Amino acid sequence: RGALASAREGHVWHPKPFPGVLQVDPGVAWHPLTLNEVQLPPVEQAGEMFEKVHAFLASSGVDGVKVDGQATLTMLGSDAGGSAALTRGFVHALEGSVEKHFGGAQCINCMCHPL
Repeated sequence: RGALASAREGHVWHPKPFPGVLQVDPGVAWHPLTLNEVQLPPVEQAGEMFEKVHAFLASSGVDGVKVDGQATLTMLGSDAGGSAALTRGFVHALEGSVEKHFGGAQCINCMCHPL
C-alpha cells in the first residue's frame, strides 16, 4: 500500500467556513476548497498516514518537514466532534510522527488563518 493509501480510503469532508471568516473575507465562500470536498483519513487513522509519509521521507534522506494549510482542519470539524477535536487529533499525530522520524524540532507548522 502506498504512503497515502489511508487518505485515499478516508472520509470525505465538506469544509464549512466560520461565519466570522465569511464576514471578513466573503470570497472564501467561493474558494475551491469550500466548494468542493477534502478526503482525509478519520482522525483515529491520521497517525498511520503521517507515519507512512514520514517514514518514506526519512528513508529518502529528508531531515524535516514543512506543513502548510493546517488551518483548513478547522473547517472540517463539524462532522467530527468539533474543529478543536479534529485539529488536535491531526496535529498530535503529525507532531508525534515528526518526533519519531526526524527528531523534535524538525517541523515547520504553517497554520495561516482558517478559510
